[in-house]
Amino acid sequence: MEIVLQEAISAHSLPLTILLGLIGIYWLLSLIGLMDFDALDGAIGTDSHHADAVGEGDGHGHDQGDDHSPGFFGSLMKVLGATDAPVMFVITLFTLLLWAANLLGNIYLNAGDSGTLATGIFGGSIAVAFIMTRLLVRPLRPLMKLIRDTENRVPLVGLSGTVRSLTVTDAGGQIEVLRDGAPILLQARVAPGREPLSRGTEVLVVLEDESRPGTFLVRPLALAGESAS
Repeated sequence: MEIVLQEAISAHSLPLTILLGLIGIYWLLSLIGLMDFDALDGAIGTDSHHADAVGEGDGHGHDQGDDHSPGFFGSLMKVLGATDAPVMFVITLFTLLLWAANLLGNIYLNAGDSGTLATGIFGGSIAVAFIMTRLLVRPLRPLMKLIRDTENRVPLVGLSGTVRSLTVTDAGGQIEVLRDGAPILLQARVAPGREPLSRGTEVLVVLEDESRPGTFLVRPLALAGESAS
């Protein structure tokens, strides 16, 4: 364990260790609702909805000839066979495998701490991580596609739920709703200018945010009840 720790903070592995730490912070912020998990796909051009539209058409006259392009990351995800997987999940898996391969390679093959050999090990680690990511992600594609398609078929607007993140603001947060008796975590936000909602607040899902697919606008359930009456 001591050898692994020493190598993790060595000059050959420290950049990857820092990157892995930053990814860990990202997941922590996503877990407590301070970062929008789904927004990253659209931000770097790998939104799975666009991937389907480019590859298969969306049923409304859009096809491969349309002006939506998957971009570099979208093409990379396609090569990895991970077009139906969340991009951050794939990035995390690839980085973890790259870090582990580079770490083990330097421990067992670079006892002399050679910079030239470390560079070669890093290059080989990229190839190993790429191949392993492809092998590990592809079997999960049918499950991820099924989950996504199910969510698309079953309407979420109109369901009530509870705030699970520290807050839900106009920037984002997370709520939990029950659908067919099963709890589902959703990215959510309130309308601009609305007061933030604290953890435990009962809310109503009003509509899906067109500017941020996968994120839903919510309002306090009590307020929604007063409006209805």
